[in-house]
Amino acid sequence: MLIPEHHDRLVQELYRIRDEYGYEVNVVEAEHMSRVEQIRLAARTTIMMGVHGNGLTSLVWMKPNPRSTVMEFFFPQGFAHDYEYTTRALGMVHYGFWNSEYFTSPGLPTPQYVEGFQGKEIPIDGEAVARLCVERLSLNSEVDD
Repeated sequence: MLIPEHHDRLVQELYRIRDEYGYEVNVVEAEHMSRVEQIRLAARTTIMMGVHGNGLTSLVWMKPNPRSTVMEFFFPQGFAHDYEYTTRALGMVHYGFWNSEYFTSPGLPTPQYVEGFQGKEIPIDGEAVARLCVERLSLNSEVDD
């Protein structure tokens, strides 16, 4: 889980770009949704994000296009390939985050299960995530060509 204050700031930043750019933003807890609801939402999702965990499995229902992105939040210095491999295999782009630092293939870190990896104190910089969302959703040349 994210640090609660970091989660709140992330949501605030996502709502800010929603209001500025007109993006649809859905803040959900997959474990409180039926499987059908999860599939329906994922099927119309362009950017899926969350802490490393089973909730990201719904990425398999996303429609791949040049903007399709999965953003996975890790405890700093921790990393696992699970959802990164799956995302790329489906033709989408994956970004891993360590708070404000992010990485994507081919510049991936070595997998590590550091202390705190599956903890409840994962930091995230909501502003950095929102900036990357705008960047990914603003791709024009690749989409229109």
